[in-house]
This record gives sequence, structure tokens and C-alpha cells, in this order.
Amino acid sequence: MDFTSHQSPLEPVLKDGKPLLADLYRPEGYDSKSSPPLPVLVYIHGGAWCVGDKAVGAAPSILHAASEHGWLVMSIEYRLAPDVHLPEVIP
Repeated sequence: MDFTSHQSPLEPVLKDGKPLLADLYRPEGYDSKSSPPLPVLVYIHGGAWCVGDKAVGAAPSILHAASEHGWLVMSIEYRLAPDVHLPEVIP
């Protein structure tokens, strides 16, 4: 299966007005209205809460493995330190 990516905003919004985003990867041809429900894997990138981005890291290998097993994958952005501190990085 091939994956397509769609971004949608998550709440809350950062102080500068920029929304936190998530990439939703789903098997090609998946339609949430007509396809059966699939398990969901939430991918939180590494970087010690200080560096990184939802589009980097182990995501390609995770997406490939997930596609072979029929999973939906949500790769999330989170606020980075030192701008915020735990537990505020993920709302």
C-alpha cells in the first residue's frame, strides 16, 4: 500500500497564532466513510523535546511497516523547549 499525507490543525494554538499540525498517513484508497476502521499509530518524533520535526526521524520506516499491516499513522508536532516546559509540550 502507498501512503498519502494530509495535514490538519490540532488545538490549542501557539502563542504566536501558529497551529500545531499533524500528518495523517493512510493506506491508498482508504475512505473514512466507507472503509472499515483501522488501528492508529501515533508517532511522536525524537529530539529530547528540544529539537526535531514531525517529518523527520524514524517516520519512513514506521510508515512502511504500518502500511504492510493496515495501520493509520498520525505524526504530530509538539512545542519545543526552551519555549515551553514539560508537561506543556504536548497539549
